[in-house]
Amino acid sequence: MNIEYLSLNNFDIESVLMLFNKVYSDYYWPNQHTLTSLSELIDYMNIDKCLSTIVTKNNKLIGLALVAKRESYSWLYCFGIIPSERNYGYGKQFLTYLLNINNNNNIKHMGLEVLLQNKRARNLYYKNGFKRYCYLDSYSLSGAMQVSKYQQYSYQETLTDEAYNKYQNLPKNNDVWSRRYNTLLKRKINWLTAYYKQEPVAILGYNNHKSLSIYRLDSLDQFHSERALHKLLDVAQINNPQCVRKVVVNISHNNIFENKIINCVGFKRFVRQEYLLRITC
Repeated sequence: MNIEYLSLNNFDIESVLMLFNKVYSDYYWPNQHTLTSLSELIDYMNIDKCLSTIVTKNNKLIGLALVAKRESYSWLYCFGIIPSERNYGYGKQFLTYLLNINNNNNIKHMGLEVLLQNKRARNLYYKNGFKRYCYLDSYSLSGAMQVSKYQQYSYQETLTDEAYNKYQNLPKNNDVWSRRYNTLLKRKINWLTAYYKQEPVAILGYNNHKSLSIYRLDSLDQFHSERALHKLLDVAQINNPQCVRKVVVNISHNNIFENKIINCVGFKRFVRQEYLLRITC
């Protein structure tokens, strides 16, 4: 039996697609890609093709890990073994290999998200040094989004320099978490900035990969931030209704503000995840 770990650079996108869909063929909900959607996801998530790895067994593709490098830490976006090759210890060996790669590249942390009901995966991560950072609530749109009546907030269809600088100056509670948000801010996303009396009070980003990010910029004035975000969600729905209706929003369970605004406009929680971190070196 010959087990090899090869970087994603050694494979074409068609092979990666077939493997991804096999790994997630029995997932908790449909998680299948097309060539176009997988290519866009790899680009959007800034997947590192050197850190990302495929496991082969006697030249058969049996496991996949898609890893994004974000400054001094990495993000394990996708990790799994195809169903027919599970329960042989390949997942544990694979994760150990990935952690060693992180160490060799001076990556200080590795982060990931895992469903609460995925007990097997959670146990694997716990046994390999991952710790819970927070819970994440995932929301999807239920029915029609309510239309905002807050017309006093103007907006621009971009992430303005003024808004970005204001976000950067907000107090951050955790370096790793803030770096994750900073990475989001730099991505190819449709950004909207809301203003109240010529002052940026909220920003919202959405894209075609079922992802939406909201930020309030005024840490002292929740009143205006909440209503401005409601306005931006309304604009996003008008600009790209198909995208927004498919969107999944992940919010920290402890973030009362974001949970409140998402519930306010018609999103309902459908699953809870854990956000895990591991110090790798």
